Amino acid sequence: MPVYLIADINVINRQRYEDYRLQMRRAFTAFGGKFLVRGGAAQVIAGTWEPTRFVMIEFPSRVKADAFLASKEYAQAQDYAANATMINMILVEGIDKGDDADDPSSQTWTNLRR
Repeated sequence: MPVYLIADINVINRQRYEDYRLQMRRAFTAFGGKFLVRGGAAQVIAGTWEPTRFVMIEFPSRVKADAFLASKEYAQAQDYAANATMINMILVEGIDKGDDADDPSSQTWTNLRR
């Protein structure tokens, strides 16, 4: 099952952010991560959330995402992030291929009922 890292990033120091961005890319690609969303215009549909810079990275599995988060490469990226960004970040489980999210007997619905 894929896992998604979703981040809302507020850049405070542009130069230091560039260093963070480069290190972060090296870190997540080493664990099979790939960008799905990187920046771009965002439109608020409901609520008051106004993301500054929205990023979504897909990992092939929770094991890969957890290994990324525990890695020295990610720790180095976090060192660059200090005094460069304010980040809100979450990890979200995706849907298995072939799992019909509209079918109440699917794994997606089973997980929601827990």
